[in-house]
Amino acid sequence: RVLREEQAKTRRVLGKMASEVDAAAHEARNREVMLAQQQQLEAAFEEKDALLSQLSLLRNANASLNASTAELERAIGAGGRQRAGLEVRLKSAEEAAARAEADRRRAAVARGEAESLLSRIAPSPSSTLSASLLSPSYPPHTTS
Repeated sequence: RVLREEQAKTRRVLGKMASEVDAAAHEARNREVMLAQQQQLEAAFEEKDALLSQLSLLRNANASLNASTAELERAIGAGGRQRAGLEVRLKSAEEAAARAEADRRRAAVARGEAESLLSRIAPSPSSTLSASLLSPSYPPHTTS
């Protein structure tokens, strides 16, 4: 009977110890899980910080790109206005050249008529008067 009581005590003590070991093992597993979750959380925060930094860089790059685009659009607009101005100037220059060519033709016709008239008036085209009137420098140019 004493032996059975001792065995029962021993079983109770061993059962209690086994329960304590199980509880400690369970607590250790919980700690490991919590430690792993904490490490994952820290890694996630580091990744979040890196992503926020990249987002900031992207926002800065986007703002710079928007500014460059606006500047380019202004330059294109100015270039278009400048081109339109140049086209107007070119058209004016072409019109002036056409007028000059028409004036040259009228002058050539007038010169031909003058030569014809002078040849009727003065029989010798080598005369001083006709030569001076037909010279390209007549009337004499004055510089101002």
